[in-house]
Amino acid sequence: MNDFTVMNDETAFTVCQKEHRDDYDEFLRRVQSIMAWTPRQATEWMTTQNPLLGGVSPVNMIAHGRASRLDMFITEAEAVVAGVREW
Repeated sequence: MNDFTVMNDETAFTVCQKEHRDDYDEFLRRVQSIMAWTPRQATEWMTTQNPLLGGVSPVNMIAHGRASRLDMFITEAEAVVAGVREW
């Protein structure tokens, strides 16, 4: 069992809103920009477990201090969208 199971996504979302607000807001803005999503769609993505992130939600990653890994994932997606890299 890994440390990501300590918090459910609702609790992780609350922690992100209180303790990691700047990181959360930045990632939310970047995801909205990449995918051309509404704020609600981006928020749903942030709170949904993602198999590309090891079955962990982005808010859980932020809450557990793994924002740098999430940053690498989003940076890679930005490069793919910009046509600089391929998946």
